[in-house]
Amino acid sequence: MREERAEIDDNFGPKEQQYLAEETACQARRRRDGMRGYLTHDALMAMQARHAQLSMELVPMEARLERLRVVPPDAELAAMAIEDRRRRIQLATREIETALE
Repeated sequence: MREERAEIDDNFGPKEQQYLAEETACQARRRRDGMRGYLTHDALMAMQARHAQLSMELVPMEARLERLRVVPPDAELAAMAIEDRRRRIQLATREIETALE
């Protein structure tokens, strides 16, 4: 019985070493590529479900943006936005000047 066990160990010893070396190489490759061990099948399926949900939410937003692209710009609104930006720039310039004094 012991002889059989020793023979089995002799036969499987190199194979075990090969598997251990392959496992070490795979873990090193996983670390090098930036993969983490927490990425399980369940985690990936949850990510896929979340991605599908976000994609469905994105469809109406994209449609709305597409409708807004064809709307001609309102000159009055644009003038108000430009004036608002000018006020913000002036305020920021004053704050910088005050801080430098």
